[in-house]
Amino acid sequence: MTITILMTGKKVAQSNVSVPIHYLRQHIFCPRIPYYELLLELKPTKPIWTKQGLTYEKIQQHLFKRRSLSRFNLLTGKLHFKVPLQDDELQLHGIMDGVIETNDEIFPVDFKLYNIKKGDIAQLTAYSMLASKHFNKKCNSFFIITGNSHKPYHHVIQEKEKLLVKQITLKIIANLRNGLKPNSSATQNQCSQCEYLNYCNDR
Repeated sequence: MTITILMTGKKVAQSNVSVPIHYLRQHIFCPRIPYYELLLELKPTKPIWTKQGLTYEKIQQHLFKRRSLSRFNLLTGKLHFKVPLQDDELQLHGIMDGVIETNDEIFPVDFKLYNIKKGDIAQLTAYSMLASKHFNKKCNSFFIITGNSHKPYHHVIQEKEKLLVKQITLKIIANLRNGLKPNSSATQNQCSQCEYLNYCNDR
């Protein structure tokens, strides 16, 4: 079986599988979502908070283009927006919301409308790992802008979080190669807000 993870609009060979980074967060929410979207290519109507999140991200990017980096406790640096990242070794790719680049270090920045969850930490850790290689600079932490306060949450990355990123990536690829619907550990509350609930006959 050839795994068909679309990266730039065309199918990639099985040996070159690359997982979109946002599926790490989706996998933690429920491992069936990458299966439904990447393998079965299902496209149910997205919940309203998906659109709200994209709108929040666009507004914050516009605002932060005019703001200094003082709220990040940084005196100098340049904030890049929408940075495409890819790494064949890690088998991941994605577009980072923002990256602050200083002389010797980088700090990925993400914009989240709602409270930060475990999946967000995994997602930002993955972006940090790729961004460090992309800019060839150290990256030990990242920022998440959330809610109406726009106060940055500063997270220092731990080695166990990097290991988790690698483990989840391999698990997603294994699930796709396996071709079977993964078991789900999602709670009833999680299922009630999932657009794929109708495709799960055991929920």
